[in-house]
Order: sequence, then C-alpha cells, then structure tokens
Amino acid sequence: MRLEGASALQPGFWARPAAALQPGRRFKLAGLLQQVLSAHIVVKIVALVLVGAPIIYAAGCLYAAITGTPVALGVFKVYTVVLRAPGARVTEETSFPAALLINVAFLTGVFTFAVLIGIVSEEIKSKLSAVRRGNIPLAISDHALVLNWNRDAPRLLRQMAAHGHGDTRALGRQVVVLAERDKDELDAEVARSLQGSGLPFVTRRGAPHCAKDLETVAAAHAKTVLLLHPDHDDAAEVHKTATLLGLQSCRSHPATALRRQRVVLQNPEVSAAERGTEAAASMHSVSRVLQRALPQAAGMKFIEVNGHRNMARLIAQSAVQPGVSTILGQIAQSAEGAPDFRLIDMQAWRVLQAGGSAGITYQDARRRLANAVVCGYINAADRVTHLNPPDAALLTPADKLIVLSHSGTPQPAPQGSTAAGLDIAALQARLDSAVLPPQTPKSIVVVGWTGPLGDLMAGLCDFAAPGSEVFVVSPHRPSDLPGEDNHWEAEGRSLRWIEGSILQRDAYERAGVASANAVIVGSLQAEDFKSADARMLTSLLMVQDILNSSGGSGSARRPPHVVACIQSPESAATARHILTELARKQVTAELLQPGELVSGMLLQVAHEPALAAALSELIDSAAGSELYLRRPERYGLTPGGQHSFAEVCELARLRGETALGYMGGDGRLRLVPPTASSTEFSRDARVVVLSESGDSTMASDESADTKAPARSKWEQTAHAGKGRVRPRRNQPVSDVPRLTAVAHFDAQHGERENDPRPRYQPQLVGGWVDYVSLDAPQTVYAALNALWAHQPVLLRGVPLAAGLTGRWSHAQLAQAVGGSAQLRVLCSDARRNRFIECDDSKNIYGSLYHVREPETQRLQMSLPDFVQCSSQWRARRLYLRETVMRWQRQPDRQQQQQQQQQQAGDSGTAAERPALEAGSACAAALAADLESNVDWEWLAGLRRAQRFGPVLRVELEVGGSGGLLPAAYDPTDRLVAQVAGRRRVLLLPPGQAFPGLYPYPTHHPYDRYSMVDFEAPDAGLWPKFGGLGGQGRTAILEPGDVLFVPAYWFVHTQLLGPEGAALTFHLHQGTRAPAPDATPLRLSRVLEERVAGVEGLKDVRHWLQVIGHGEEYEWIDLGTVKGYKRCLFCQEVRDDVEGALGGGAWADLLPRMCEGRLVPTPWLNKDFREPLYLTDKPVVLQDTRTDEEKRYPELFRRKLEAEGWAVPKTESTVPIPGVNMPLDGDYRTLGLEGRDAQQ
Repeated sequence: MRLEGASALQPGFWARPAAALQPGRRFKLAGLLQQVLSAHIVVKIVALVLVGAPIIYAAGCLYAAITGTPVALGVFKVYTVVLRAPGARVTEETSFPAALLINVAFLTGVFTFAVLIGIVSEEIKSKLSAVRRGNIPLAISDHALVLNWNRDAPRLLRQMAAHGHGDTRALGRQVVVLAERDKDELDAEVARSLQGSGLPFVTRRGAPHCAKDLETVAAAHAKTVLLLHPDHDDAAEVHKTATLLGLQSCRSHPATALRRQRVVLQNPEVSAAERGTEAAASMHSVSRVLQRALPQAAGMKFIEVNGHRNMARLIAQSAVQPGVSTILGQIAQSAEGAPDFRLIDMQAWRVLQAGGSAGITYQDARRRLANAVVCGYINAADRVTHLNPPDAALLTPADKLIVLSHSGTPQPAPQGSTAAGLDIAALQARLDSAVLPPQTPKSIVVVGWTGPLGDLMAGLCDFAAPGSEVFVVSPHRPSDLPGEDNHWEAEGRSLRWIEGSILQRDAYERAGVASANAVIVGSLQAEDFKSADARMLTSLLMVQDILNSSGGSGSARRPPHVVACIQSPESAATARHILTELARKQVTAELLQPGELVSGMLLQVAHEPALAAALSELIDSAAGSELYLRRPERYGLTPGGQHSFAEVCELARLRGETALGYMGGDGRLRLVPPTASSTEFSRDARVVVLSESGDSTMASDESADTKAPARSKWEQTAHAGKGRVRPRRNQPVSDVPRLTAVAHFDAQHGERENDPRPRYQPQLVGGWVDYVSLDAPQTVYAALNALWAHQPVLLRGVPLAAGLTGRWSHAQLAQAVGGSAQLRVLCSDARRNRFIECDDSKNIYGSLYHVREPETQRLQMSLPDFVQCSSQWRARRLYLRETVMRWQRQPDRQQQQQQQQQQAGDSGTAAERPALEAGSACAAALAADLESNVDWEWLAGLRRAQRFGPVLRVELEVGGSGGLLPAAYDPTDRLVAQVAGRRRVLLLPPGQAFPGLYPYPTHHPYDRYSMVDFEAPDAGLWPKFGGLGGQGRTAILEPGDVLFVPAYWFVHTQLLGPEGAALTFHLHQGTRAPAPDATPLRLSRVLEERVAGVEGLKDVRHWLQVIGHGEEYEWIDLGTVKGYKRCLFCQEVRDDVEGALGGGAWADLLPRMCEGRLVPTPWLNKDFREPLYLTDKPVVLQDTRTDEEKRYPELFRRKLEAEGWAVPKTESTVPIPGVNMPLDGDYRTLGLEGRDAQQ
C-alpha cells in the first residue's frame, strides 16, 4: 500500500528548494526585489497582487478540502480574511484545522496590508518631498515667469502686487519664479513681496540656463518672461545667453511655436570706465542675434531694458531742478493718482475716423484728445520712436501715438480741437515778448559719493548754469579727477574736493552745506546696499543737524534741496523721519530709489513692449528728449493770471516742447490735468515739459534775485595761502551729530520747540489755515472773501478779545469769580487727557446707543478749586466749559425801537449783544470784562458785512497743557478768540464726514463727535479714514488770535500752554447762504430724526438702506393703510434729498450715511464691569508706603488725595483715648451717658 505523503520521503525532494536558495539565485532574487521596490507604484501593487493571488488561491483550496465547501467559496473566504473585508469573521470555524488556517490567513493579511500601506505612504511622502523641493513640473500656461533673482526682484514683485501700469494678470494668470536659491527662503521673500495682492505664485529652485529646469516651470507656455540680471555672477552673460537659447528650444514643439510670448531682458549696470568697450557692446548683441534668428512666424519677442547706468544724470538734474526725479518716479512706478504712458491706436481713440486712409499731422493729432497729452509716436514703417516731434510731422493711420493719460478710454476734445477758442497769433506774440529768466549759478555739495564722478559731473555741466560750484566731500581723492590739484574747472563749472569723512562736521562746514543750493547724499555704485544706506543716513543726519544749527527758521534764504540716493526701500522711512521729525528747519528733499525706478520700467515694458525705446530715452539715455521744470515766465505766463492747460500746451509747443503738467507753488504736482482746467501760476510754480536734451535756454528754479552769496576769500583758498585757517589746539571736533530736541518747528505758523507732538495722524494735514493780519485793505478784503466762502481763516491783530489778553490767567479768573459758584467741570484720566461731553438726555438706559460708563466724568467745583486741582492733580485732568452769555429774543416793541435807533444812525450794538447767562455766578463775576473788554462794535460790523445773525451764545473754555478735545462739529459758525495760552487746531471739511470721519448718529450721546480715534485709528472699524490724507488744515492760536470755524467743520483741538483760556462766539446763520459741502451732513441729521420718529430708533439704518437701494416695495404691504403711508414716506425722503442735492442724489447719500454708522457702539462699553457679575480676580497692589506713611496713615491719605484719588474718610469703631474718645474717659461707659440722660 502506498502512503499519500510517501513522496516527501524520496531522495531529492528537499533538494530542489535548497537549490533555489543557492547564492547565485539569491543574488538574482534580491536584484529582482530591488527593481520592484524602485519601480512605479503601479508596478509595486501589481507585483504584490501577483505574489498574493497564488497564496490566496492555495489557501482557499486547502480550506475547501478541510471544510468540504466549494472551492470558489473557500477562495472568497480566504480573500476576505486576508484583505480584512467588512463582514469577514475569524471565530466562526468549528474545526481546529479550519480555524488554524483562517488565523494564519488573517496574520498574513495583516502583513500584506502593512506592506500595501507602506508602499502608498512612501509614494505620497516622496511626492510631497518633491513638491517641497520644487521638483514637480508645472502644468500651467499663460503665466508670468520671473527668471533669476537680484535686488530688483522684490521691488518688481511689489509693483506687480500693487497692479502698477494696469492689471498684473495681463502679464499672466499667476506668477512663477525660478532661481538658484533656497526654496524656503525664496517662498518667504516672494510671499512678503506679494502680500495682500491676492496674486497666486509658485516658486521652483533651479538654474534658468538649464533646459530641464525651464521645462519644470513650463517656460514654453509662459505669457511673459522677465529675465533678470543675476547679482554676483561672473558668468552672468553666458548664463543669460544659455537661458535665451533654452527658451527658444522649449518652443520648438508645434503646439508652442506660434504662442505669443514676451521676453523682457534686463541688462546690467555699466560703469563709466567700461562704457563703450567691447564687453559692454557684447551684452546687447546676443538678444539681437537671437531675434534675427527667429523665424518670421515666431511669436517670441525680446525687449531689452537697461540698468542704472545713467541714473547719475538724473541725480544731477534733480539737484538743479527739484522735482524731476519725483515726476519720473511717479510715472515709472505708477504711483496713486499718477498717469501712465500708453500706446494707442489713432482710430480706436477716435483721433482718425474709422476706415480712413488719409494721414494727419502731429499737430492735429495731439489736439484731438482732452484727457491725454500726446508725447510722440511710433512709426509703423521702421518701428522708430519719435518723442516730442515737430508739429508738421505727417502720421499714417498705422502709426501709434504715445500718450500720457490717467484713463484708458478716450475723451475727444470739445469742438474737435483743444486749441479751439485760442488765438495762436496772440500766443506767439506773447511768447516773443516774454523775457527768459536768467540762469543762476548754484552751489552743490556732494557727500558720500563712491566711485567715479564722470557721469555726475557731466550731468551737472549739462544742467547747472555757468559759474556753478560743486564741492565733493570724501575721505579719498576721486580717482577720475584730472591732475593733482584739488580744484578742477570744466565748461565754466568748478569742482572742488574737500577731504573728510561723513562724520567730520568741519568738512561739511568747509563745503558750505548751510549756504548751498542743493546737497547730494549717497551713491549709486554699492556692493553692500545696507552699508550704503547706513552711510547715506549718517550723512543726511549730519546735513540736517548743520541746517538746524545754522540761523533761525525765519532766514530769508531758503534751505538747500536734498537729493538722497536710497538702495533699500526700508531706509526711505528712516530718511523721512530725519527730514521731518528731527528737522528744526524744513527742507525740500527727493528720495531717489534707482531700483524702484528700474523695476517700474521693467513692469511697464512688460505691459507694453513698444514703450521700451521711449522709456529708455527718458530715463536711461543722455540723448533725445528729457523732462524739465520751466519757469512760467518762459512762456509769458504772468503770476496771478488764470491760464488754461490747453493754453500752456500751445505755448510750450511754440517753443518746441510738450507740456505734461505743472507743479504749484505749494509743491503739489498735477500731471495731465484737463485741458479746460485753469490755474493761477505763482512765482514759485513750474511747468513740467518734455524737451530736447542740451537745451541751453533751460532755466533753474531759483530766481535771479536770490543769488548764492559770494564765498569769502579764505574759504576759496582754504587749502593754501595766507587765508588758510587752522583750528585751535584745544578746539573740540564735532564728529558726533547733535540730535535736535524738537520734533517740528515752524515759527511762521506758531510752532515752538517745546510743544507736544500733534495728537493726530500726520498724513491728515494738507496745509495751514490761511493767516490774515488785518493791517491793510487788501488783507481785509481777502479775509472777508474767505469768510463769505465758508472757509476757515485765522485773524491776527483783531480787537475782538484783545482787551482780555493778559487779564484772564487762571489765578486772575479764580480771584474774579471766587469760590461761591459751582461750575460744571469735565474730568478725564491723565493717561488719555481727552474730554468728550456725553449728552445725558440721549444716554437713556436700555436704548440702542446707551453708554454705560462715559469716558469723561462731570464734576461740580468752584473755579479756585478747579485751578488748584489742575495744577496739583497727577492722575486726573480737568477742563472747564461754561456758557457766560446767551442771546434772548426781544419783545416786538424793543425790536421796533432798535430799528429806529439804527435808522437814526445809532449802531445799536448794545442792544445786539447777548445777555449774561441767567443763574451763572461766573457770568455775573466776569460781567465787567465781558461788557468793556470785548469789542462788540467790531463784531457787529463783521456780522453786518457777512450777514450773520445775532450771537447765540458765548462760552468760556479753560484748560491745561496737553488736553485734547476730539474732532467734533457744530451746526453754527464760530469765532474762537484765544485769550490766554496756546492751542493747536486741526480742521476737516464737512464734505469728508461720510467719506471717512464717521460721525456718531444724531441720537447717540456722543452726537456731533467723530467715531474715529485720530491718535490710533482702527483700520478694521474705520477703513475709509485712511483715505483722508491731505484733507485737513491746521492752525496755532496765540493770545489775541481769532479763528473763524465755519458751520459743520470738524475741529480737533489740542491745548499747548500750561494755562489756556478762550472765548467761543456762536453766530446765527442769518441771511447767509449755507455752505454747499455741508449740505449732506446737515441733511443727514434731519433724515435721521425724521426716520426715527416714524419707524423707531432701531430701524433707522434699515429703512435708510432700503430707501437708498430702492427696495421699499419688498418691505411694504401696499394693501394696508400703514403700507401706503410708508410708501409715501419713502418717496418724501427721496424728494427731500433731491431737492437739496439734485436728482438721484439719494442713491449715493443714503447708503453712505449707513456705512459704518447707525449701529450700536459696543466698543464704548468694553471696559465696563457689571457690579453684579464680577468674575475677575482681585488686583493686588504693591505696598508703596514709606515708614512714615505706615506709622501715620493720615499722611498717605492726603498724598492720595493730592494725586487725584477719591479716598473716603474712615472712622475707627474701636474706642481710642485721644482719638475718638476723651483721654480721661472710660471706654466701658462710652456712649451710655446720653442714653442714661434720656431715660
């Protein structure tokens, strides 16, 4: 009989598996396993299935043989257990062999699942690592690709984030950067540059000159490629050439060969020594060769943009003509409100009729547009750019115009020409009779310039007038200075070298910084831009310190113009701080950032490649056309006359120039104003023109009567001769700059050295209130015109309250009023020191605007107590506002008598005066001063001249130093007469109420105040407040000054002197017409009251929004009487707004009234603590008492009272002999004597 397992005992049965595990076969098996593990994830999964499937099938067959089930069910059973399928059970088997087999299959499944999870997780990990390292090829198209990384790259990305020169998405859907930098650092820098723009970006680490890395960023599918010149790369030109070749080879596929692609190539900086050499010429040859080698149908186009090589010429021009670099910077960087260069089609912009084939002269073409200045054209035949061409040039319909415009849509000129209505012959006659202003020699000081001076001196020789002097301060003699002398003459201009470092004050003084016309600080060529900016800031601080200590601010000579060359944008804020906050004498300054200028040029060329030649001619080239600032007298524009911009353009064209705009006497720049707009050119105004380089008739910005004073003889020969001055042996060297202790100083407008800083954002101020001294008929006429136009004006030398100056100090007021009268005093915490009056009649508990704890408290105290507490309290600050006079309506008989007196010649000023406030002891005590020392006759004459009504009330205001009265408006016109002390006032027009000031609602306890904290505005709550830059006017009130505040103007007042007192006269409107810009704010108060009376206080915002959007029919049931009345009410609101502001004005006013307003104000109650629900932990204060105060508690109590703390008096309940009981008393019977006596 043959046993079933007998074959296992045969010789050689176990030899076969052993043979399979011999070393040679094991090596092959290991190699096969390595290939599988390193293969794609699909191959790994297939290999796992091929290995596991036979094992599952064999185990299924064995299970079927043991249990007697079909083979298919056995295989499925093992499959579900191995792969741990839901519903598979291991504990169901009853026989031991089957249970053992199923458990072995389960354990096998555990290892199989672990292997599968390991394979998938390893694949995911490798993919994530590849993404992190930037090795995954991008599958995108139409993107903006930036190749290489240099110091201009962050500036370029920042301007792309700001959407300079148009929407950045026109360059590509997203930004892709490829550079040889660490990817984490590159991601962080790109994210910082594009912060807040919402532009998607992707970075990859790699070499742009490597074809494989170019494929990684989908270079062939990019819409725009910006190839930057790498920093610190000796083989940069070779790598850029390889990059251009790689870009062309990537586009060899038919799918990408015809795609339109712009490649903007940045050329490097070229020093003066290398200019004109073969190395410099080779930098531009490669792109031209590649451009010629491209097939005619290729959509790839190269555009070259030059580096900073002629920026020194721009610095020289800015020193001679202040403002040139600012204008170029605004245009190149597309600053807010600045125009852009555009390339337009003449038929699309309606310069030519559509379909017309006839040409047009350049003169007719430039006169066809009212909202753009035509600067030149690009010839369609030879693609040559012509800037400022002659008017007789003939243009074809295919030519493109180069215009400077704020808008991308055309606006045809009225009557077909901007010159319509102008007498060209009269303009030519005026131009012929105009006297060209003489050129004035200038004194220019150069500090901190490193590198050759050739470019800078060439620019100064071109722009500065003959006889100008240039002083170069440097520790070493410039290398390109000819000869061995320290003095050099060139074309009538002299250059002098003064040895000294940037920290040697005597070198600055020998160069004559204080008397110079311009000072150039910084340098262009710097390897380490951080060190270069540090040297520039040090030089700037030294220059500012010398100007601060040289004479007073009232000197007739204007301070020098400062031109600072900044490498890093972060240094610009520090430079502005030096020029503003640390300046005792304000100077004009231009902070030139060459990198920002070149980056803006790169971005603008990327948007419109055809403008590359025009921008290069303006910024980079020394030939061709350039920007100039001309005096108005050059064109026959007399100061004081009104001239339209169209007239200025024609006068400039008659001189062969193109007018781009003008710079006012206040320094404000207006480029491309409307041709019909008129302006008055003052003596300090300048016309911005485009003219040919090297124009000898160019005039500087200095007038002929402000020549630089002649330098003394010993200064001219300070390097040798008898005039040489040697410092004394014991004379200290002023090498360390002296920091000024004053933050701002302007004696002309009243600022003083020790004044506290303004308690508002500096960008709010756009100028000073007009100061008028009524000492001449012309000034009186100007003041009356300003008052009639509802403009604030500061009157000096008026007799209104002149008799009270010197009489109303705090001590004198306390003595005059006495201590019997209790006055209303505002009390504020010393840390805030601001006073906001809360209207208790509107602060109703449970109302929508309830303020649970007002910021400013009210106290009742006498005036002597007020004066004493104001000077002694440290934790609290006080402010007094008391009505002392009020107008009372007179009976009809008295009015008739008053009219008869006026007809008889009596002025009647006594009858027009307001009466003393009834029940006010303060008014009664000051009655004599108010009657005799206030010039009521002068006030009555002013009221009659301006048609004011009576004086409604007179308020006395008394306060101390630093106190703040936040921005608030009043519905009446006011005259604020400063009697004692000084105050700083910021005024904002009522037209800015809803655009950014956010006034409180009419029913709020803080009605008439602005919600915004001017010291620390919250951009999240008040986002539009940041748009009020330059809208405010400021004034400093001295004793005797009178400030006219028009109705509804917001007034933000800060007290400056230690003792201040003022009288405020509130005037009735009378028969004066209301101010147009105050109408929306005045109307809003009426509308809020009206809607609240009809719909309730909580629904005011809702119904104003509904009416403003025309959605009332969705909220009204017309089938009811209430709905019908609401419908009529909504229409009446619209009619009221249209009647006051014009048709359709309600759609704009009502939504603006609701924006950020008419909602609860919970931030006013955030610091309030509910007494019944106190959950905070007790605050443990440190015991600061001295030993004496601990021994005598009364000392400590009085100390707290002196500091302003309210310390309640406490009496001990323990009998203490000599304290609360007699010394000889018996504490056992204390308090019982009276009771026994009563009994």
